[in-house]
Amino acid sequence: MTKAFSPSAFVKPRFGTAMRIMPLAAMAFAALFALGSTARAQDAAAVANKLHAGLEHLMANGEAMGLEAASDYIGRVVDETYDLPALTAQSIGPASFRSYDDAGKAQVVAAYREFVIANYVSRFARKLPITFKTLGTSPGPKGATVVNTELQRQSGEPVNLDYVVRTPEEGRAGIADVLYNGVSEAARRRSELSSLARLGAEPLADALSRKASTIAATQQ
Repeated sequence: MTKAFSPSAFVKPRFGTAMRIMPLAAMAFAALFALGSTARAQDAAAVANKLHAGLEHLMANGEAMGLEAASDYIGRVVDETYDLPALTAQSIGPASFRSYDDAGKAQVVAAYREFVIANYVSRFARKLPITFKTLGTSPGPKGATVVNTELQRQSGEPVNLDYVVRTPEEGRAGIADVLYNGVSEAARRRSELSSLARLGAEPLADALSRKASTIAATQQ
């Protein structure tokens, strides 16, 4: 006797196979996600360590280098470790930064770069009894990675330095903010610069360049 055709005879095996495949796919996705997260954390930590190595070199050699060479040196380190457009946007106010045309954005980023370099040279271009220690990483805002580090001194409590590092799918990882004992440097700068930023790119860039020149003048 011929058996009646039953669609379930075909559906059930395929469904059962799919049920077996789905956990494997989920496990594979989870493994890939974990590998991606680990790679991002490693990249972010490498960025912070590279900045610290640069600052340690500056402390050891800055006085012998002289102001111009020290500024050129730490400028290269900043270029290799910071996401300067992101840092600039956060430091002046994202809305103001978005309002500038491409030329204005480039002008402001270049001026903010001068300002960052001048601050690093003024703080670290001499021998100091401090060291840096990387403690670990944690997830940050908007897919960023926070690298937790300490600035350790011979006397006194260490300073907590947390680097917010953007790790895009394409391009290199870069620092978008620094937290000193939990206080955002970008937010602190924004309280100083937001009113200037609303005046436009050129007035803001001029003001930043003057600030950088004033800081550099104190080192001469």
